Amino acid sequence: MFGAILFLVAQLLLPQGSVDEMNRMNIIRTNQLFWNLGHVLIILSMPLLMYGFVRLKEMAHLISPNKAFIGLLFMFFGLSAEASLAALQLATEGIVSSTEEHVARQIIANGFNTSIIQATLLIPYLLILPGSILLAFPLFRINNYRLLATSLTLFGLLMVSGGILQIKALFILAGLALVFVFWKTTSGLTHFNNSNN
Repeated sequence: MFGAILFLVAQLLLPQGSVDEMNRMNIIRTNQLFWNLGHVLIILSMPLLMYGFVRLKEMAHLISPNKAFIGLLFMFFGLSAEASLAALQLATEGIVSSTEEHVARQIIANGFNTSIIQATLLIPYLLILPGSILLAFPLFRINNYRLLATSLTLFGLLMVSGGILQIKALFILAGLALVFVFWKTTSGLTHFNNSNN
């Protein structure tokens, strides 16, 4: 659950994003501390989140092993892409703060918006949504875990929507959904295992 809290704090600290390069550069210049701290917290939260999703997969595995495994695999690729995007955002801040504006804009436009970056980071990032659905689907079949499954699906939907639209509120809501998921997972895993023995 600590990973989910770190992730939520990161989303609260990060400034509103933008899909426009000029706006993003201005946001970075005026919010360097929060930009850097937020992205560092995202990177630090990822191993803890993966551990939480492995625990969640244990519950889903009892109902549907194949869906649980594929869902976890998708989440692994999606969260790895999220960590890589956070590292890329840190690199962007370094470029923006250490070079002139027109040079920084040129580097960002030519280096970070290439098809290679999109294929290796953005497409795997989108796997967060099907991963969350596949992990949640088996849990929908258990009465006490439907709210957890709904929250997990909502997390994936909000993360992908927030990533595409760059809307801070969607990331914050995704963080809240994730805190709830891991709180329910932590408090319910012992009960779940006992009821299925």
